[in-house]
Amino acid sequence: MKEDILLIIPDKTDEERDVLADKWAEQYSAVLRIGKFWIKPDTQGKKVALYGNDSFCLFWAQILDLEMISPKDEMITALQQYYVKRYIYLKDLAEIEALAYPIFIKPVVPKILCFSTRTTHHCY
Repeated sequence: MKEDILLIIPDKTDEERDVLADKWAEQYSAVLRIGKFWIKPDTQGKKVALYGNDSFCLFWAQILDLEMISPKDEMITALQQYYVKRYIYLKDLAEIEALAYPIFIKPVVPKILCFSTRTTHHCY
């Protein structure tokens, strides 16, 4: 018997996330869509997996006392074009002048907003 792992995702419609939720439900049977951030979900003692944007996952990991485990940011560059439906290259900023335009350029590590108060340092 497979272990029940509860997948928690945002309740907003998203084609990619909806496919993932359907496949997860087939495999593990438990998907919870959350839209109300002020109500702590009942996880029924199950193991929990989070899938969503960084803010969503960081918020719920803190509320549910979970340790975040994420793949390396550059892992996507190792996937075959067949799976990601585009060509993805990992380049240094100095190398992009030699590329053919138009191109979409994105940093490997997402931006993190940090601010400090007198007593506390916060990063989001």
